[in-house]
Amino acid sequence: AGARGEELSFLLHSAQYFRKWNPKKAQNILMTISALYPKNIEVLKTLGYQLDRFGMTQERVALATHLISLAPNEIQFYRDLALAYQDNGQYQEAFSIYKQLLNNQIKGLDFEPLKETLENELLHLLAFHKSKVRYQDLPNELLDVRFKKDRRLVFEWVDPAMAFEIQFVNPNAKYFKWTHTKWEQLARIQEEYSKGYTLQEFALDEAPPGEWLINIESLEIEKTTTPKYLKYTIYEQYATPNQTKTVKIIDLNEQSQKVTLGKITLN
Repeated sequence: AGARGEELSFLLHSAQYFRKWNPKKAQNILMTISALYPKNIEVLKTLGYQLDRFGMTQERVALATHLISLAPNEIQFYRDLALAYQDNGQYQEAFSIYKQLLNNQIKGLDFEPLKETLENELLHLLAFHKSKVRYQDLPNELLDVRFKKDRRLVFEWVDPAMAFEIQFVNPNAKYFKWTHTKWEQLARIQEEYSKGYTLQEFALDEAPPGEWLINIESLEIEKTTTPKYLKYTIYEQYATPNQTKTVKIIDLNEQSQKVTLGKITLN
């Protein structure tokens, strides 16, 4: 595992290094990862984070399809495939999967833990591409064009065992936190294992106005040689023509103290 962790870190850092001035080389380095670790789910999830950051949508479709074949009982890979299809311009394919998941139509799987995320992403699809999908049999609440969510903060991580805390802090020392440890959220983590998801999203709709810092702190007791990657995606002006998307990826193994991922201003 040690050599694997070091090799993966090296490849990811190399891809990042080449990203600006030789994007093709960076992409080739990333695709080396899937060739080296074709069945390692944690590594492939990490690769998926990077493909999103690099805007490699076609490769994300292929990767999510592969992950479903490796782990057909993990619910998040179906959502990952739907989102990859949407980002790759395959709107009807994305729509069909979202509908299937929201109606819980895949035998033996329960998509309830991802319901909010699935609905938000489907509403985004309908906001931009309604004319390209067969939406007639959707329930009315999912067709509500007044849908408004200024921002979405989506956190994903490679392993349910990862221990960390997400903190939202404003200048008046108002803050709240979400702690992902087996001491604080044992039932949740057991469900992540049994249903196959590692994702949490926040809207901050009810938070007081002002500038908020978003911090992440590793609560890992000991360092491992296997990278522990966490992906943070923030969407501003979500599902509008002015939408922006920022993706950050950090290895919690490399963080000995809390890190500020970004800041957002709430009006």
